[in-house]
Amino acid sequence: MSVSSEGKPGVIPGNLLDGVQIVTKGGNLVTKDGVSTQESDTSPSTNVFADPEIRDLYVKMYEKARYECRHVFDADLTWTAEEEKKLIRKVDWRNYNHENTIFAASFLVAELPSQLVSKKIGPDIWIPMEICLWSIVAMSQAAMTSRSGFFATRALLGILEGGFIPELILFLSYFYTSKELPIRLSFFWTALSVTGIISSLLAFGIFHLEGAHGVAGWKWLFLLGGLITLIYALGIIIYTPQNLPSLYLTLTLRSFGFCTFNANLLIIPHTVVHIFTLLTITCFSGKFNQRALVAIFQLIWTLPVLIFLAVWPGLISNQWGTYAATAVLLSYPYCHAIVGGWVSSNSNDVAARAPSQHCCTTCLSSSVGSVRPSCTPRMINRTTAGATRTLIATNVLGIGLFLFAKAYYVWKNKVRDKKWNAMTKEEQNDYIARF
Repeated sequence: MSVSSEGKPGVIPGNLLDGVQIVTKGGNLVTKDGVSTQESDTSPSTNVFADPEIRDLYVKMYEKARYECRHVFDADLTWTAEEEKKLIRKVDWRNYNHENTIFAASFLVAELPSQLVSKKIGPDIWIPMEICLWSIVAMSQAAMTSRSGFFATRALLGILEGGFIPELILFLSYFYTSKELPIRLSFFWTALSVTGIISSLLAFGIFHLEGAHGVAGWKWLFLLGGLITLIYALGIIIYTPQNLPSLYLTLTLRSFGFCTFNANLLIIPHTVVHIFTLLTITCFSGKFNQRALVAIFQLIWTLPVLIFLAVWPGLISNQWGTYAATAVLLSYPYCHAIVGGWVSSNSNDVAARAPSQHCCTTCLSSSVGSVRPSCTPRMINRTTAGATRTLIATNVLGIGLFLFAKAYYVWKNKVRDKKWNAMTKEEQNDYIARF
């Protein structure tokens, strides 16, 4: 931190006198808030580390704190604000979006092939194998040294995770009826939210391992996170019976000015509410035997918040207000359990369930629905307001699709009932026997 102070070198301004910790021979001050220089910060040559006393102080400080990348610290290195802006833009708007697109596209491409493998060897075998493989890839991310390696691991994770959810729904459909399945699936997505809470707490602790045995904190996060998943997958392989029948809010919060530790903890509140709303909406759907009209409540929940974010002038600049609005938005009642059970009950036979769940997950989960959002900022000139308007339009489209689905199935059921009632009792029994 560098701030300009008026006066001659060696003279301490009165407003800084109380907080001074060190006064260097060059007249620079080190306070509890950072470094105050005697030069003008408007000068491109200003470099607080040009003062050898300040440089030595921070070298010792970085070493004591085992600061990441401290070995490449160069006190003589300078750059312009424009150069830094270009670098940040490249990381935020290119690499990160490329990573999201690569993962989502790989996820989508692998969906159907994964279904075929699951059908061939059985989900009880394939699901644990998938988890083992992606946990190994997750751990290997600790060895990343280049952008190419980063993209490669994201592609592998997308390929290995593609198809996991449809396979799991298919597996569960072997044991539960169409009325029992949705609430069980809601427990599955609840577990996903609980995992988010636990992961945030684990990340908070693991990041404090920074520098332990010469390993960076983010590497420990990948190593331990992948190891936990691998142990869990091995447990599934060992304890699952084999005779059964043959599936980044943190970065946003950090951009608001929250530190890494607090950003991880701030994820927990909306996740807890999300669990409650998910279970509530699924139980409500089962109690009133409604699918589309209940699932649409997810979009009704998010629409007013998106409109608020689109017109609110304090977006991003108001740190806590933006966090509160985002937390409310992400607490929405997730309808995937309802829709997944709905699709399963309409699939009639086991052979049709896996492909139908694949199509459902492709539309609802992180495949096509993730490729579009990761590219949206660039398509709308990288404006927050434009991105929010795009989400509003998508939200309204989703409401229209749910209403269309409701109208279509009401009409389809009337046509079916009319044909069914026109049959004789013998024809009805013959139809049931054949299908």
